[in-house]
Amino acid sequence: MKKIDFYKFTDLMNKHYSMSMIKNIRENSRRVGFSKQIEFKKLYGIPFEFWVDVRSNLTNIPKRGRKSKKRSEK
Repeated sequence: MKKIDFYKFTDLMNKHYSMSMIKNIRENSRRVGFSKQIEFKKLYGIPFEFWVDVRSNLTNIPKRGRKSKKRSEK
């Protein structure tokens, strides 16, 4: 199955869900309803098998943890 880019997936989902719901879907703690799965299949071509394990079907997932701050020398 074709994998979807993390950021592209977030942009697609942002049109339909709030950011907190998107985070839960990406972490597999919540699932997308079947009617929405059909809608995403028609609109974006996302197969039904993708929704079984969303996290493993995403690519380019950013690393967890804090981002380092760029410090300027004075």
